[in-house]
Amino acid sequence: MNDLIKRLTIDKDFVFVGQLDDLKQELEKSKDLNFDILTEKEMKFFPTISWGTMAITNGIGLVDGINVRALISESNHGRLKVNLKTSIRPEHYFIIVIFIFISMVTILTEESKWIVLLDLVLWIIVHWWFQFIYRFQENYLVDKVVDRLRLTKM
Repeated sequence: MNDLIKRLTIDKDFVFVGQLDDLKQELEKSKDLNFDILTEKEMKFFPTISWGTMAITNGIGLVDGINVRALISESNHGRLKVNLKTSIRPEHYFIIVIFIFISMVTILTEESKWIVLLDLVLWIIVHWWFQFIYRFQENYLVDKVVDRLRLTKM
């Protein structure tokens, strides 16, 4: 199960040279990086448009679009450890529920077993497509954060 979670999420550690105030100043200078400060040591970065979820910054807020969370902790010698991570998108759970529902209805109504196979193939394609779109956007966002904050790989 841990291997599946690792495949569906991003969890990378970086180093920021400076203190927390320096990090916040870098964020304030960056005009093209959208972020929310959740706590003193946690931030959330998000794109202006989340294509996979069709969420737009300052939209109606029904869906939490693509985002990357940064967990910040003290490191040694005036450095901060910045852990950039994502979570499993809720759409993955929704797709699984739909697949199970269609499969159960097909089995209970004694329809053709080919429908279950077709459903399985469609589930794999849809799951792969969403994962591809989400991962592309999440990696782009991570790269943007790393570039703007001049983070180095740990």
